[in-house]
Amino acid sequence: MTEPRLKIFTATVSYRGEDRLDISRGTGTGVGLLLAPSLALLRHVLDLRMRQLMSIRRWREFESRYAAEVAPHLEEVLAELAWHESATLCCHCREHHCHRVKAATLLAAASNGHALYEGERVSER
Repeated sequence: MTEPRLKIFTATVSYRGEDRLDISRGTGTGVGLLLAPSLALLRHVLDLRMRQLMSIRRWREFESRYAAEVAPHLEEVLAELAWHESATLCCHCREHHCHRVKAATLLAAASNGHALYEGERVSER
């Protein structure tokens, strides 16, 4: 197998690298919006967080619903990112559970080995 051509990272929106792709519902643009959760799903998860009702079971339900929402768009996003060495998926979440990580793993899985999720960026640039 050849080395993956696209390295995918994740970070908060404060990351300012050239490979930044904002996948937030409120601030994302272009192809980034294809990886943003729907407004209904976002409101649901934010409500659970605010009321401190997020659990592992509820997070897995969110991941499943989110994966179903973005699945039809993964090939389009990968095609857009194919010419880049890296992409850093960014959103506003500061919690451990965040859609940017799920988006990165979904993209890597859908890439047939052409992309690899490298993890969260340690330092903001």
